[in-house]
Amino acid sequence: MIGVAAPATIQQLAQLRAESVVQRLLAAGVDAERIRQQPQGETLAAYAENDLDGMAFDRFVLLSFVDRAAQ
Repeated sequence: MIGVAAPATIQQLAQLRAESVVQRLLAAGVDAERIRQQPQGETLAAYAENDLDGMAFDRFVLLSFVDRAAQ
C-alpha cells in the first residue's frame, strides 16, 4: 500500500519535521530555551492507514513555548 512506512521511519520523519520548524523559529529570533518539541510519530495519528486523504492531516508539528517567567 502506498503511504505506509515502518514506525521507526515515521518517528524519524516526525523528528525531522519538528527540527525543521524549530530551525525556522530560531532563524526568526525565538530563543531556543523557550522551544520544546516532542515528535510523536504515529502516537497521535487520528486517521486510519487506508485513509490517504486523512493521513495528510496527521502530518503536523506540535510545539510548546515556555514562559520565561515560569522557568
